[in-house]
Amino acid sequence: MDHEAFRDAILTWGEAAIAKLQQSEDSIQVDQRPFWIADGNDNIELRLVHLSWNFRHVPDLLESLPEWRSVKSAFADDVPLQTRFGRTLGTFLGGRTWQLEEWARSLIPLPAFDSMGTKIKPPELSALRERLGKRLQLLLASEVTVDTVWPIIGLECKLDTFDLDPGVTLRRLTPTECAWAFQYGVLRTSSAVSFIARENQQFYGLVLAESLPFGPLDDIGTTAPKAAELHFAKQGELEERLHVALALIGESRVFTPGRLQSSHDFEGYGFYFQNVAVTPMSDHVFMKTHLVILDSGKLNQLKEAWRMLGAMRATNPSLYLSALRLSYANARAQAEDRILDVVIAAEALYLSTDMQGVQQELSYRASLRAAFWSNDIAELPDKQSVFDIVKAAYALRSKVARGESATPIRVQGQNKTPQELTTEVASVVRLGLLKAFRQANTSDDKKFKPHWEQLIIG
Repeated sequence: MDHEAFRDAILTWGEAAIAKLQQSEDSIQVDQRPFWIADGNDNIELRLVHLSWNFRHVPDLLESLPEWRSVKSAFADDVPLQTRFGRTLGTFLGGRTWQLEEWARSLIPLPAFDSMGTKIKPPELSALRERLGKRLQLLLASEVTVDTVWPIIGLECKLDTFDLDPGVTLRRLTPTECAWAFQYGVLRTSSAVSFIARENQQFYGLVLAESLPFGPLDDIGTTAPKAAELHFAKQGELEERLHVALALIGESRVFTPGRLQSSHDFEGYGFYFQNVAVTPMSDHVFMKTHLVILDSGKLNQLKEAWRMLGAMRATNPSLYLSALRLSYANARAQAEDRILDVVIAAEALYLSTDMQGVQQELSYRASLRAAFWSNDIAELPDKQSVFDIVKAAYALRSKVARGESATPIRVQGQNKTPQELTTEVASVVRLGLLKAFRQANTSDDKKFKPHWEQLIIG
């Protein structure tokens, strides 16, 4: 097919189509449903109506134009190319085959409307040219760059963009991303008025940018299932790593309620690929009551934790389990629940090599090793205090596991509430984990293999 002839034919037809639609009273369909939109001036607004072309009326109108015959002639029934139309309108991992007529109609830009649905500006031919140029490139592309965006509730960064790894960024979300996050229910607000009153409030997100095979790539419109499997597995791993890294630097847990997928190639006409978990309003109260603020120092700590975690799952599964359970503790509301996770984290760190023995022996070993390991950690108290804190945490864990009430525990002559004790032992485990991570990261085999008795006795 002559791509230049095809492009010219589409543009000639598109110009005639825009003029024709301007004369038709039935070309626009008005749906009485709210729709979030970025207005182009870095503002997000909730429009009360959603407008689209009336495709029960428009197809006959557009395909009856004499210019349409030139489009059909230039296309020349190029079947292999036709199987790729879905790629510019569906998802990057596959989609049904679209016909030439559907693909061409989707190029026609809508008129500009205000929030009440009143037309304020006719469609522009420049928008048609921009869309056509992008989509013709996509028809022949072998891959596409896709952003997976996790909006984060309860996070503020002092830098607009911060790279955690190649292709992985913590950054301020664009207005378009925020609008789609509100539209899909990933982000929530109690009302349009309260949101507009806070229009300068910024939202941040974890963003994975990657180049992926852009399907369908064959005549039956499919892509390799393995590519999709690996892609979504990687997404879940990154989301978990963010929560674990935040726990390692001593920050409270944030919410990542869902994710959006978008492509820069599609941004001109707002196609986002929905893959989200819609969350209830109650979860979003967190946004107003807690805020994790990361300055440049904290962001650098997060980057260190993020990168060390990258290989830990494979090379040091016990360390990774310890960090994971620490992050679980961050999400618990009750101290009784948190202490269970924190003690599991302590055992994975200090007892991974010898989990045999009665409970009293494990409690003593964990307490002794934690005290020894904390010797050069400036943020922790003296070794005796660390020993007593871990031992008391075991006592509290045993009470909770037996179904007894979590009453205060006496530690070094003072009564510690379950909340206080859990916070203190979590700090011991967290700082001990960071020390172990750094040691593993600098060793030749990247593994943490302490010989505790030799280390303690000398």
